[in-house]
Amino acid sequence: LGPVVQSVFGNPDGAGTIEVLLSFYAFYIQIYCDFSGYSDIARGLAKMMGFELMLNFRMPFLADRVSDFWSRWHISLTTWVHDYLFISLGGVRKGSLRGALNILIAMTVIGLWHGAKWTFVLWGLYFGLLQAAAVLLRARGGRSAGRGRRSAGGLSRTFRVFVTFNLIAFGACLFRAENLAHAGAMFAALFKGIHWDMNTLGMAIKVAWLAAPVFAMQLIQERARDPMAFVRLPGLWRFAACTAAILVVVATLFLTADVKGGEEFIYFQF
Repeated sequence: LGPVVQSVFGNPDGAGTIEVLLSFYAFYIQIYCDFSGYSDIARGLAKMMGFELMLNFRMPFLADRVSDFWSRWHISLTTWVHDYLFISLGGVRKGSLRGALNILIAMTVIGLWHGAKWTFVLWGLYFGLLQAAAVLLRARGGRSAGRGRRSAGGLSRTFRVFVTFNLIAFGACLFRAENLAHAGAMFAALFKGIHWDMNTLGMAIKVAWLAAPVFAMQLIQERARDPMAFVRLPGLWRFAACTAAILVVVATLFLTADVKGGEEFIYFQF
């Protein structure tokens, strides 16, 4: 996924709508695999030494609201910010407007925690505004708001997950961009128009192929409500799943045969 992301972020002027979208999706999946994998290694090493670390990711790709996403992503950080900053500021107990402001403050702090860069500040504000807007909309009284809530409640979970996934992926651009000008160039390229060639097709196949196992794993975990559901599958199903995983790895090696070297953990810098 890293080379796909770099090929677009490294040259946004040469990319079109499809390539930019694919790079957003690819980076979102890449940073999840990077940080969740890093966290799982830490948890596994801790278990070997006899103590338990908290789960840091809980199927974030299946979140159906932005607030739901933040209850599933980097749980150690968001729990600390919620308990020691958001609640200390008053949470939503002092009214929806104050609650929305507290969310903006908390998310801005999360952005600054990643670094003193305007891209991180905007990244935090972006998610803060999305969640603050949701709080204010939920707080609206009257018949029209009731109709809106009933309408929103009727939306399928699949559609809500799709919308949330895209909102998170768009926000990930701010996280990946080197500076505001770089982020602006990426979003400008998003509206250049659609052109399709063999390179675009190859990029789409790579992203879909690498994303599918991650989504499949999270679906199994979500349906079973158990992060360890995969290893607790019945014997035959577990054998079939492991065989499929091996085939995916082998096929991935062929797909990425032209990739030279490796990439460091993105979150090492934090």
